[in-house]
This record gives sequence, structure tokens and C-alpha cells, in this order.
Amino acid sequence: MFDFWIDGQSGAARSGSLTLPHGTVETPVFMPVGTQATVRTLSPADLKAVGAQIVLANTYHLHVRPGEDVIAQLGGLHKFMAWERPLLTDSGGFQVFSLEGFRKVDDGGVEFQSHVDGGRRKLTPERAIEIQATLGSDIAMPSIGHCSGWRSASSDTSNCRRASRPSGRSSRAALCPRFAPSPWIE
Repeated sequence: MFDFWIDGQSGAARSGSLTLPHGTVETPVFMPVGTQATVRTLSPADLKAVGAQIVLANTYHLHVRPGEDVIAQLGGLHKFMAWERPLLTDSGGFQVFSLEGFRKVDDGGVEFQSHVDGGRRKLTPERAIEIQATLGSDIAMPSIGHCSGWRSASSDTSNCRRASRPSGRSSRAALCPRFAPSPWIE
């Protein structure tokens, strides 16, 4: 159910097609963001009418509310969103940056204080993969990268890169059994 091929190339630019369980995505692609399982002001019919092929949903926000188990009980993220085309879920890593005042980072992952109920939630690379698998994502983003701001000193950027490497290794180990068989995972 997973396939990728290059349809055209011009210098370093290329176009291709990515076949996923819920459809084929032609690349390059514009991906609307449905942070909390909805693209603001647009219905699924509106998204189809404007040619959206894939939607990005946010793992952290869906974990906080309504919760991945609730979404799974309702038939998975595709049914929850009434979107039968492909979905990509992020790792929750952007929230390491955007919710800086509500999180603590350590070698094992990130502990967030929920902006909804004040509760604490630990997001590790393995947990991010588990949440995305429970949601039923077509493409799961595996690593909880540590983002630095655009005006960060190079030492901050280097520290973020170093902090993200173990996350990538942990994500790969968690990803293999949940999303295999996949031609991209050894």
C-alpha cells in the first residue's frame, strides 16, 4: 500500500507520486494544517474542492484533547475528521518550541504542562509513535526534534541538533514494529 516514484525532474527539483493507504499524493504538495483534526473555516468537502490531497494533524494537540483513545474508539482519525484522503501526523516536536513556557526537556523526551487542564504529559519519541499509530496516520513523523528560534545563536542550534539525535534513534526503534511493513523502514 506504500509506493513512491519520481515522475519528473529538472535540476534538483523533482515531482513524484506517493501512494498511501488512503490515496495517492502528487508531489510537491500543499498540505493544509488541521491542528485539532479540522482545518479552520474549511469543511472536508471544501478541502476536496480546492484540491487538497493530504492534511496534517497535530499529535500533541490531539493527545491532549480529545485523546488518541477517544479518536480510536470513534473509528480513527480519518473517520473523526470525515476525511478519507491521506493524513500526516507530526511528532509533537514543534510544541517543544511553541510551548516553551509549558515544557521541560530532558534526554528522555519532553514533559508538557497541558494548556487545557494543567496536567503533565510526557512525550517521548516512542510515545509520539504510539499516539500516531493509535490515531491511524498514513504518514507518522517520527522524531521529537528540539527546535531553536530563527534568531538563535549557532551554539543553541548545535545543542538542539545534538539533543534531537537520540530522539531520532528512539523513534526509529518504535516506528518499525508499528508501521511495518514499509519499504522505507529497515
